[in-house]
Amino acid sequence: MGTPAAAGPGPVATGSVVAPEARLTERAAGPITLAIRFTGSGSEYFRIWLVNLLLVVVTVGIYYPWAKVRRLRYFYANTLVGNNAVGRHALRFHGDPKRMLIGYLITSALFVLYSIAGTVSAVAGAVALVALAVVWPAFIRAGLRFRLSNTSWRGLRFAFDGTLSGAYRVLLPLVVPLALAVASTVLFAVWADDGGDPNPPLAASAGVAMLVLAVVVACLMAPWILVRLRRYQHDNYRFGSVVARLDIRGSAIYRLLMKTSLVTVATIAVVLGTVGALAAWWFLSGDVAGPQTGDRSRIPPWLVAIAPIVFGLLPLLLVAAAQLVIVPYVTARLQNLFWSATRSEAVQFDSQLSFAKLARLTAFNWLMIIVTLGLYWPFARVAVARLRLEAVVLHLRDDPATIIGEARSRDPGNTGDAAADVFGFDPGF
Repeated sequence: MGTPAAAGPGPVATGSVVAPEARLTERAAGPITLAIRFTGSGSEYFRIWLVNLLLVVVTVGIYYPWAKVRRLRYFYANTLVGNNAVGRHALRFHGDPKRMLIGYLITSALFVLYSIAGTVSAVAGAVALVALAVVWPAFIRAGLRFRLSNTSWRGLRFAFDGTLSGAYRVLLPLVVPLALAVASTVLFAVWADDGGDPNPPLAASAGVAMLVLAVVVACLMAPWILVRLRRYQHDNYRFGSVVARLDIRGSAIYRLLMKTSLVTVATIAVVLGTVGALAAWWFLSGDVAGPQTGDRSRIPPWLVAIAPIVFGLLPLLLVAAAQLVIVPYVTARLQNLFWSATRSEAVQFDSQLSFAKLARLTAFNWLMIIVTLGLYWPFARVAVARLRLEAVVLHLRDDPATIIGEARSRDPGNTGDAAADVFGFDPGF
């Protein structure tokens, strides 16, 4: 499918009603391009965030589903999709916080039981981990169905058609590293029951080997599992009669993993090189290297003051470099890769999120969060949402009015207020 041309300027629609001449302009122009605009502001969301935070703390977490619904409704209501010809229409979130509370309590109870089991014994923790892994694919599917069925655009609900068996098939390969991890836990438990001999017997050695093997297998499988999970998601997204598909191979993620590894090595090298150069300057300019090299008085006072701090905070500097460089790089590349490969006969997504812009924004956000002691967090979230959303455009083969009209004529229930699941599981996909 070639890249459609953007629609030319047309009559501007107001509200949710599109003028007939605007629809005629769309059909005459053929394929059209819909941009995404985010109109939220940090100051508006700050008030919502502050109230949510206080109520969640006061209610010991019970208010969390209501807080999440308020947040989602604000971000959705400020996400506008369209152009001058068809009008810009906001997304809507219709989730019921009372139903989300049930799902929240169930998942919280499972994690609490898992934590308690881990303190009882290693074997009990392993059993709890297996139990959690068994139900997790069902939670993922329920969350996707709940989120999509409660999201609408121009009055038409989205849907998720993924099956429960499909969710289990996607995550089935993870049984291998999970089994290795459980076996490792059992072997360590056997060793501990024998008194924890400092000269490791066969059980302890085998446990270490299986644990290392489990980590290696999980790391090697992670890109492949990510593609399978994203394909399960994107292939089952539906808007009326439009069903998406993800046209991507696992090799693309492995290539991205290799590039990420190079970026990681380069980032670590820059950090270590900078700290090493600072250390060399600091030591060679002082009495440590002898009088021939001069005295430390030639070093700027601010450098003398911060050098010990820099050396002591080297691990923190590496973590900061990962947050400021590696995380934005992976985020930008994955968004562009997955959404640009999502298409159907009627729609093609295109994402052009800039790594450089995201990295600069991330650095600025973290600086402001530190300076304001965390109060800049809602402003940072709004800024990141705007950058990521506005990097995506949609190319449509036909005008949205036709797609929505056909969907309503075939299934009027698409505009109803029915959620997909009994419990409001929402993992945040």
